[in-house]
Amino acid sequence: MIQIERHFSAERINEVINDPSVRPWVANGSEVLNIEKHVANRNHVLLMGEHGGCMFFRFLPGVYEVHTNVERAGRGEWTDALTAACARWMFTRTDCYEVLTRVPEGHLAARAAAIARGMRYEFTRPKECLFRDRPVDVDIYSIRLQDWIHQDSINAELMELGRQFHEVLHDRVAALGIQDEPHAEDHNHNLYVGIAYEMFRHGQLGKAIYFYNRWALASRHEPIFLVNKDPVTIKIDHGLFVTLRGLNIEVTRPG
Repeated sequence: MIQIERHFSAERINEVINDPSVRPWVANGSEVLNIEKHVANRNHVLLMGEHGGCMFFRFLPGVYEVHTNVERAGRGEWTDALTAACARWMFTRTDCYEVLTRVPEGHLAARAAAIARGMRYEFTRPKECLFRDRPVDVDIYSIRLQDWIHQDSINAELMELGRQFHEVLHDRVAALGIQDEPHAEDHNHNLYVGIAYEMFRHGQLGKAIYFYNRWALASRHEPIFLVNKDPVTIKIDHGLFVTLRGLNIEVTRPG
């Protein structure tokens, strides 16, 4: 686990991208780079860790293009942990449904990072940019929310969160005297509940409802409905209301 946070100033990322070990891999030329105007644009998201960060440029609702820049000390396992943490942050705390990246021909580290995050090759833009003083093709890679959730590291942690949510929910429902017919452990259900819960906790209310209900309708489960934003209150099966206050879960009958 590594610590990341959103930065609203480009001071730290400017230091990273202008580091002599990083600068040649960012853009052609040797002039000092400054991305302050991009970071100041709140549509974009800059997530930073100790040795570098990921800049997500929003160019459509829910669609972002990411660029990762890391100092030499953080390359390898740390970079892999950084990109994993940033992907989770984007998919559960923003409107992000898809992340793209551009991989110039010859940029082996960028290609490796894209593949490590589960991104898939989509198409090639011929001779799109200058890279290391020569025109090169650029490959476009992407990953979507429904692909991301099935990566092993994400799957296990958020599935457990969903299982814990279900346990608490069932206890609250039983306390109201409502008996649910027992059913076998459903790992897929736990996974979708865990991710939706994470979205709810971080203010992505509409996205959480849409994400969960897509799964619910496809799997013949009852959909859920948002009935209040503050506090977050959801209507579930049995006509019950679930209110989320941080990590606390309250279940009440209508009326």
